[in-house]
Amino acid sequence: MSYVLDKVEHNGLVIEVVPDESPMDPREWDNVGTMVCFHKRYELGDKTSYRSEDYESWEELYTAIEENGGIHIKPLYLYDHSGISIRIGAWHGLAQHAEWDSGQVGFIYTTKDALASYGVTDELTAVIGLGHEVEEYDRYLRGDVCGYLIKKACDSCGHLEVQDSSWGFSSIEEAIKAAKESI
Repeated sequence: MSYVLDKVEHNGLVIEVVPDESPMDPREWDNVGTMVCFHKRYELGDKTSYRSEDYESWEELYTAIEENGGIHIKPLYLYDHSGISIRIGAWHGLAQHAEWDSGQVGFIYTTKDALASYGVTDELTAVIGLGHEVEEYDRYLRGDVCGYLIKKACDSCGHLEVQDSSWGFSSIEEAIKAAKESI
């Protein structure tokens, strides 16, 4: 049983927000971006045909992605210190021991075809979308995904019984809003 992150009463029911103990990997979703990541201990990003042994530097990999139609190519950095976290751009100055516990792990990029299939024509929208994908993946890697339980007091015993639940929310606020809409 998970611990409760937040608890709210709404229309005579109790909403409990709890950690999602088995969230879906957002890289399995239909994404506009592709993450190419190489790490000795973790399997990260998307399954691609790119192999680390084929490149001697991040610049070579960047060039290969670009030659294969990649656009809006952004560097991905991993911070590995009592858990892992990923972001676009370096961690230096942002986290304790970042100079030792972080480094580049790959790239995220998209293609003109991927953007067209989503109807994205604006360059800024494309870049923001890639950033959102990285943020969503970071929440997944950190285990920062939650769900809600809607509970009602049993008439005969007074114990709370689960009436509804849903999972895969990125924030407590998002889960509470969805629970209230469900009620």
